[in-house]
Amino acid sequence: MKAKDIMSKNIIFARPDETIKEVSLKMLKNKISGLPIIDNSGKIVGIISQTDIVKLSEKYDEKELEKLKVNEIIKGKRKLIAARENTSIKRLIKLMIKHDISRIPIVDKEYKVIGIVSKLDILKIFYKEEKEEREEKIFTLIDKILKILEEKKQISLNDLSKELNEDLSYLEQNLKILEKHGIIEMSYSLGNIIIKKK
Repeated sequence: MKAKDIMSKNIIFARPDETIKEVSLKMLKNKISGLPIIDNSGKIVGIISQTDIVKLSEKYDEKELEKLKVNEIIKGKRKLIAARENTSIKRLIKLMIKHDISRIPIVDKEYKVIGIVSKLDILKIFYKEEKEEREEKIFTLIDKILKILEEKKQISLNDLSKELNEDLSYLEQNLKILEKHGIIEMSYSLGNIIIKKK
């Protein structure tokens, strides 16, 4: 998976001639924690984050911050870290860890921003992959249950658990889903649950 597959394309920018107050309001309004700074040609010249603004508030009072412009604070900032759209997710993670940053702008060959990848974007991938794995496991389990019921017509929960080598509570949870959708029937007999295919 590459940067182009997960990057956010709806980007809010900051400009060098904007004040810190204006940039802060943009962040609050759009519920984001950082903005790429672009010049008049659309090229990226830096990034400003909430952390940067908090640090500035230690040096300047409120009135000074209202007048302070973005171009006055990006001069001494650390090297800008950017990536291209074909950069791998693994590489993006390494860059974030190495440089202790929360977002990476994705640029074209002219250094114009075409997207941005944040830590949140990467976390969403992991969640999606985990969710897909869980769903695949459930579908595989259901398939096995139905095949067993085709052969045996009915089986106890305990025997099914042994045959599938699955935890009783996890198995019962998924059987209830099948019962809810009218695929199987569950009944209680002598302290055990009997499963039948409808």
